[in-house]
Amino acid sequence: MYRFQLALVILTLLPLMMAFIGAFAITPKRQKSMDATLDAATKTTIDKRATGGAPQLSVEEALQRTREKLSEEFHSLYRFRMLVPATFLCILYFCMLSLGVSALPLNPPSDLYLYEPFKSIDRHFLINPAFAALGAYVFNFGFLARRGYMADVTKNAYWSCINRLIFSVGFAIALSMASTTRGWGMRGETLGFISFAVAFIPRIALSWLRRAGTDYFGERDDSVKELSLQLIQGIDIWKVARLEEEGIESVQNLATANAVTLAAKMHYPLRTIVDWIDQAILIQRFPDKFKLLNTIGVPVSAIEFAWMANRQDDHAFSLISQTLGIDKDLLILTATSLDEDLYVNVLWRLWQSMEPDE
Repeated sequence: MYRFQLALVILTLLPLMMAFIGAFAITPKRQKSMDATLDAATKTTIDKRATGGAPQLSVEEALQRTREKLSEEFHSLYRFRMLVPATFLCILYFCMLSLGVSALPLNPPSDLYLYEPFKSIDRHFLINPAFAALGAYVFNFGFLARRGYMADVTKNAYWSCINRLIFSVGFAIALSMASTTRGWGMRGETLGFISFAVAFIPRIALSWLRRAGTDYFGERDDSVKELSLQLIQGIDIWKVARLEEEGIESVQNLATANAVTLAAKMHYPLRTIVDWIDQAILIQRFPDKFKLLNTIGVPVSAIEFAWMANRQDDHAFSLISQTLGIDKDLLILTATSLDEDLYVNVLWRLWQSMEPDE
């Protein structure tokens, strides 16, 4: 009997064990790799930009500040801030699994109780919440295992697991109460299956429901239109869900995000994130016309526009102006502002100093 209890305790501690492995085994390697990239970017001198763009010293200072901030970010993201939700999730698992054991039809019923006060709760009331807790545990285990394999377990992943567990159990309790009071006549097996399955509702569907509810009940200014992340090449619905987990919900959010900090939070390569942000900055400038650039072979890239401003390529600007239907002088002014933008120069320096697989 103690073996069974020990097995349940080990199951509840798995998230915390995974957090420790990530914090002290996987994260230092990622931090070392990103430190090396920032070192290379700081030391790289780009002759083509020496006569234009942001001052080289400013770019180097920005990169140095980013490197100092990176160390703080890694310590904050993967130590205290990750261990707290992981511990909280373990406590919730212990309570939920204890309640689940209490719902088992055992004789005598107290043999497997992990916590004595649970004996006083009506076993029939616990069945649906127990199924919901089991479904949430199974889903969360697969979710954390997949994220752990990709070295992408963060504090937000644990908070997501906590939210899913609480939502599933709360839904199961509400379902049981509604079925009892309204006399739906649904069989216990059906209610148990629904309670178990609710945890497997995709996060994308929950995000859609949240947005739909916000649009329906909240006040919305139709004159302000947020640009979808899927406008960016390389971002699909799954990457959108991952970016939303880090608070990046639109092109505008991505354009102002710190590439290095975002790479520290996610498993995508820094070079990929730099490319996404580079696209987002330019899409913000031409939200209704940027797609026309591909028709003339011009990449959607703020760095490329800054490079053209530095070269003062009059023919290229004339062609782009004709294609987009934008005044040529205004187009040159936009490109010049990008060329003088410190963050665009930092992104350009990072891009030039990274290996293709970074």
